[in-house]
Amino acid sequence: MNQRLIKSSDGFVWLDVTDRAREVFDLKLFRLFLLWQKEDKTLRIPVENETEYDYAISSGNKICAYVGRIDDGSSDRVTIDSWDTADKLTHNGYVYVRYADLSFCK
Repeated sequence: MNQRLIKSSDGFVWLDVTDRAREVFDLKLFRLFLLWQKEDKTLRIPVENETEYDYAISSGNKICAYVGRIDDGSSDRVTIDSWDTADKLTHNGYVYVRYADLSFCK
């Protein structure tokens, strides 16, 4: 992932806008959150007013905008290598592979 993107353990993805936080906050481009990581958890506090913004800046932690959510279920992501090496059968416009020939991302 891009260094400005942060993925939390619960699958949420955040864009680090700390360096442009004032501009984003003043223009209300996105809802901002103060983000920090503790052990394996990503904690977040909404930044909704000037006092909260000042606290977020002084904390030294990242100020982020919510981007989306990624479901990391391994059952739907096949590795490229296993797909390339799997035997394939094409019939009526469909490609069939043996499930046992595929490896899934972890």
